Amino acid sequence: MQHSIDAARNNRGEIERSVFNWMGRVDEISVQVRDFHGDARHGRAGCTNLYCPNLWSRHQLSILARKMVSNIVEIQGEKKWIDKISYLPAPKWIGESRAKILNEIIEALKDPDINMIGVYGLGGVGKATLVKDVARKAQQDKLFNSMPMTIVITKTGGR
Repeated sequence: MQHSIDAARNNRGEIERSVFNWMGRVDEISVQVRDFHGDARHGRAGCTNLYCPNLWSRHQLSILARKMVSNIVEIQGEKKWIDKISYLPAPKWIGESRAKILNEIIEALKDPDINMIGVYGLGGVGKATLVKDVARKAQQDKLFNSMPMTIVITKTGGR
């Protein structure tokens, strides 16, 4: 999982909150396992120099081990529910750029020498929303008596 997170970060992806939460639980159980292996009761639980094993210490350690195994199995099961590790955030310049583009289109609408404006780009980037915002602003500024708008959608690539 850590390799996937590193790869996502290298691709400038934002890590999903569920992945951070899951990794936090993994870190917690890792610390518990390390502490368990370093527990001083391990030395008192076995037979040494003809002494009998300390059954109470063994019992306590086995209860802890069972709980840790149960937690580890639960955490492994939760990993199956993590759909994706990261997502690509919207570029930080989008808001500023969009306002600039909107103002440039409004200025172009005020120019008497321009009789048509086209907006084009990749699907899903907000062209139609931008045109609707321009129409709304043009109506607020009372640039025109009426605002005709045509949206032309063309598909390419044989789809």
